[in-house]
Amino acid sequence: MDKKHAMEFQKIYAGISKNLNNKKWKCIINNCDNHSINSHLLQQNGILNLISEDNHVIEVKAIDSFKWNESNSPLTFKRISIKQSLSLNLFCNKHDTEIFKHAETLPLDFNDYLTQILFTYRIICAEIRKKEYNIEIYQRLLNSNTLYGSLPVDNFETFIEGSKRGIEDLRVYKEKIENELNGSEKEFEFKVLKFPLIKVYCSAGFNIYETYATPLEEIPLKYVFIHVIPSEDSLNIILGYNKRLVKKSIIDYVNSWEGLSIGEFELRLTDLFATRVENWGLSPVIYRQLNKETENAFIKYFGENSLNYLDGQKIDFNLFEGNNYGTQQPL
Repeated sequence: MDKKHAMEFQKIYAGISKNLNNKKWKCIINNCDNHSINSHLLQQNGILNLISEDNHVIEVKAIDSFKWNESNSPLTFKRISIKQSLSLNLFCNKHDTEIFKHAETLPLDFNDYLTQILFTYRIICAEIRKKEYNIEIYQRLLNSNTLYGSLPVDNFETFIEGSKRGIEDLRVYKEKIENELNGSEKEFEFKVLKFPLIKVYCSAGFNIYETYATPLEEIPLKYVFIHVIPSEDSLNIILGYNKRLVKKSIIDYVNSWEGLSIGEFELRLTDLFATRVENWGLSPVIYRQLNKETENAFIKYFGENSLNYLDGQKIDFNLFEGNNYGTQQPL
C-alpha cells in the first residue's frame, strides 16, 4: 500500500473504530434485546484498585492511527483509568448485576467453583464480542469505495471467516457455562496457584498449537482459560479448561505453572503477556521502572507475534527482573 492509500486507510479505519465504539451493542445474553453497558472483566473494587495509582493502570494499546507512522510499532504502553480497564459492552445492566453478583462480593474465594466459572464466562463473552467488533471493522473496510482496489481482499476475507469460526467455537463454551449456571454437572477443571504479589492482572482464553502443520481441529477448538488476579498480599493464578474439550498440550501448559521458582515465574508471566494474551495490565509503578530496552523488546515481540499461538515460543526479556513487582515505589 503506497503512502497516499496508507493515509486514507488510517483515516477511514479511525472513523470506523470511533463509530463502532459509539455503537449501542445489544446484550450478549441470548434473547435479550436490551442495550449493553460497559462491563469489566475484572472488578474495579477489590482487584484493580489494589494495584492502581490514582485510579489508573497501564495497558498495551494501539497508537492513534493519525499519530502512527509505518516506521514505528502501532502499539504502546498507555496509562488508562481503571474505569476503562478490561472493559467492553457485553451485558445489559440487569444481566451484568444479576449474573455476576456472586463473583463481585468481597472477600473473593478464588477456590470457589462458581467464582471461577463466572470469571471464565465473562472472558468467553468478551472474546465473542471482540470478534463481532473485528468482523464489522473488516467488513466495512472492504465495503469502502475510497479503499477499493488498495486492500488485500483475500487476507481480509480470510480474517473475517476465521473470526466467524472463532465465534462458533466460543459459543459452544458459552452454552456449556450457561448450563453450569443452571445446575449441570461440573465440566470444567480449575487449578489455583498463589505467588508473591506482582501488581499485574489478566483474564483471557487461548488455544495452544504444537505446530502449524497440525490438522485443523474440529469445532470447537480446545481453549485454556487464565485469570491473573492480585489480592492484598499475593498474586493468584487461576487456570482452567473444559474436561470434555481438552488436549495434552493444554494439560501440560496448566501443569507447567506449578513448582516455579520466583525467577521462572517472572519469565512465565512475561511469556504469557508477550505471546498468549491481549487482556492484561500492570501497575504504573512497574512501568516506570522498566528500562527502555526491555519495553522496546516487549512491544516489538508482541507486535510481531500477536497471532502466533505456537507452543514453545521463546522470549529473551523479563518485565519483572530486579524484583520489579510494583510493590514499592522506586528509589
